[in-house]
Amino acid sequence: MINIRKLEAELWESADLLRAGSKLTSNQYCMPVLGLIFLRYAYSRFKLVEAEILKDRPMRGGRVLPVEASDFASCSALFLPREAQYAYLVELPENIPAAGLTNWRGEVMNSLGEVVNNAGGAAE
Repeated sequence: MINIRKLEAELWESADLLRAGSKLTSNQYCMPVLGLIFLRYAYSRFKLVEAEILKDRPMRGGRVLPVEASDFASCSALFLPREAQYAYLVELPENIPAAGLTNWRGEVMNSLGEVVNNAGGAAE
């Protein structure tokens, strides 16, 4: 079970680090942080629903049929493309420009901020 007091303390500590280390005000970093929290929640829900979908997934030619966005819509869940999945964001390389990542328009992304914005757009 989640210890709410511990979670609250960790969130406040993170906010303090953002204020001290970035020179940003809370209204400047709140939307990206809330966006990441949303993506994390959406990813957790995505994985739960994906597991349910895969349990009864039909097979063709010895392979399980791929999961599609329509499968999630029928379960009242949000389908997340790979670029919008939290695990994808966590596993990003440290040097974003060298990775050659492109957004949905095919433009090269040069910062973590661009990758996170792209993830939010892909989720929408």
